[in-house]
Amino acid sequence: MSGIYYGLNLFDGHQLKERIFKTQFVLRDPEFLNANNLENSESIEFRTLADLLTNKIHQLFQHSNIRDSFVKAEIIAFERKRNSSDIVVHLNLNLLSNRSNFDAADIYLILAEEIINNRYKIFNSLSIDHNSIDVQERRRSMKDFGMGGGSAPNPWTYKAMYPGLLEGLRSDPVPAPRRCGPINLNYCHFLSYNHTSYPNYFRHQNSSVIEDEFIIYKELIDSECYSLSKEFLCNLLQPECQNDRMILPCKDFCLDFVKNCQKWIPEKLQKELASCYMFTEDDDAFEEDLWATNAVNKHNRNHWSSTSSDRSLPSCRRKPNCATVLRLKSQHHKICDGIFDCEDQSDEVGCSYCNPLQSNPPLAIGSSPSSNRIEQYHCGDRQCISYNLTCDSIKDCQNVN
Repeated sequence: MSGIYYGLNLFDGHQLKERIFKTQFVLRDPEFLNANNLENSESIEFRTLADLLTNKIHQLFQHSNIRDSFVKAEIIAFERKRNSSDIVVHLNLNLLSNRSNFDAADIYLILAEEIINNRYKIFNSLSIDHNSIDVQERRRSMKDFGMGGGSAPNPWTYKAMYPGLLEGLRSDPVPAPRRCGPINLNYCHFLSYNHTSYPNYFRHQNSSVIEDEFIIYKELIDSECYSLSKEFLCNLLQPECQNDRMILPCKDFCLDFVKNCQKWIPEKLQKELASCYMFTEDDDAFEEDLWATNAVNKHNRNHWSSTSSDRSLPSCRRKPNCATVLRLKSQHHKICDGIFDCEDQSDEVGCSYCNPLQSNPPLAIGSSPSSNRIEQYHCGDRQCISYNLTCDSIKDCQNVN
């Protein structure tokens, strides 16, 4: 039936400039399973479901990388599977032939990725079996202009064991929905969080894939082009994960890295890093402040962030502050030594000589030291005064002339 419909449409001059992809998938939505007249294209049930699916597919392709080529989607038929209540949806997807280079595999991936990952929430209200997706490009031949009409055999098939992996297609399998799991790249175990997820920023699917090409990241770090290269790249290779969501470094952290390392970034990573356009601003970000300090330990932070339902997730992770950098450089002796080594004075925040730790509440997540001043002010050289004595025109710090 859909073959005849396709053959008739070929006589429209505009259609000859389009490529048409015969597509089908199985719908298992209980709202429509009991509709009796879906196979009748004149029925209200058919038009209701057809309009719903057409709008959703149109919306999906407007978000895709071939949106400039997409023309329309046409529902051809709904078919009941034998001995099943499942509905097979048959449709044609029309795309301009002269806009870009794409094939049936690209159409398949666009559909499968959205159905599996629900990135744009387009099919959120529908239950579609991604393993049932089938896409074939209809090949024009003399038969199409004559009596019969037809289509070429499917030029590829996906492997049933690996949904999304197409025969002959140079592409990774469509990833499963993102899930948080433990950091498993030993090189990045120093990070102040415990959970990451795949695929990471560079689209690695697991730590084995990272290790296969780890040399390019290690060489970039070893170039010492930027003091925080290791922290930045580990934030991309093993990005923090909360509530099954990946949290990347903030844009200013990326810009700092690129500014210092532009000449050393290998060609393979230029596209991912050169412009930092994929990174967000640091509104409501996590600051790397000092989860390593005595004020708050790593376990408490992970426990808090995984159990609190009141706090929204941060947009990104800020670059480490000065005190954290000192620790990462194994300069622990400069922390809480009574001497300000950092311009932001973070190396002398939360030290026991001003306020005993037990009397201090922990630093608020994402806050800076200036927002956590508690009771006493550190003058330097381990001298402390009450905050109510500051800015009163009287020199209370003995080490100030």
